[in-house]
Amino acid sequence: MSTNCPTCGEEYDALGIHLTHSDKCNPEISDRKIEILRGILMGDGWVSSSGRAIQAEWANKKYPQYISKELGWVSGDVKERPDRNGIYQLNTISYDQIETTFSKWYKNGEKIWDTSYDLTNEAMRHLYACDGSLKVREGRKSAATIGCANERDRIKRVIEWIDKSGFPRPTSHISNYGVELYFSTDDTPKLLNMFDPVNGYEYKWDL
Repeated sequence: MSTNCPTCGEEYDALGIHLTHSDKCNPEISDRKIEILRGILMGDGWVSSSGRAIQAEWANKKYPQYISKELGWVSGDVKERPDRNGIYQLNTISYDQIETTFSKWYKNGEKIWDTSYDLTNEAMRHLYACDGSLKVREGRKSAATIGCANERDRIKRVIEWIDKSGFPRPTSHISNYGVELYFSTDDTPKLLNMFDPVNGYEYKWDL
């Protein structure tokens, strides 16, 4: 699918290549779109081998379609993987701003959350959509959890970061899926009321 350059308005099959080689077209990715990408990278996403794009995949078509629409010119097409039915992949364009913004996440070859900035509602919203869930026990209120296996050695720092950024303070525990952030049953409604549900994962907000 071709995409119009947000600067010159021309249509390109490979917008990233055009922007890389253009002296005049250097549009800035908006703060909101960067925060969407940050949340996805904290969750199901990864930085491409070139370091200039973000890639992610889900067993859910509605969510990447929603993300593609929200990202606009920054996003590539949503494609079903030919080798895995029901798995949908989304790649951003390759772009300098993505590289400069997210390069520090892989200093030691392992993805590490960048806690040098305040965690925003938009980033937390997409982290929860990607790696969050509601633990529902019969006769009890629901509790939100967020998987963060890669942060197992830095979990105390992550908890302090979330708390400092204005979110309810979670605790951590070990589950079958690795390390999880756990929000109390009282704090879960407070957390989920801080941001709107996303298409494809609305059930994760269904208290």
